[in-house]
Amino acid sequence: MKQRLLELLKKYAVRDGHLRYAYVLLCAFVGVGLLLIDLYQWHTGWLYIVGLGIGAFGGYSAQAYVLKIRPFEDPPYPPGWLTEKKATGFEVPDERKEGE
Repeated sequence: MKQRLLELLKKYAVRDGHLRYAYVLLCAFVGVGLLLIDLYQWHTGWLYIVGLGIGAFGGYSAQAYVLKIRPFEDPPYPPGWLTEKKATGFEVPDERKEGE
């Protein structure tokens, strides 16, 4: 199910590693709308946080587009490479003695 949802997201909402501009605007306007409705009409508090999160997601997606960062692109390294690096850890360099 999760894989199917990701495939649909990449097919319709992502283009060239970026979120499509219509979805960026939709996230930003829906987020700001929820925020303002909660502040001036409903006064719940939790809707304010949700609206802030959705608006921030749209804003950060727009910023990633401007900076040419592709957050929705597949990683350039092979699939098992990162887990191998985490398993081996990092090597600690030898400490030099003062006399040498």
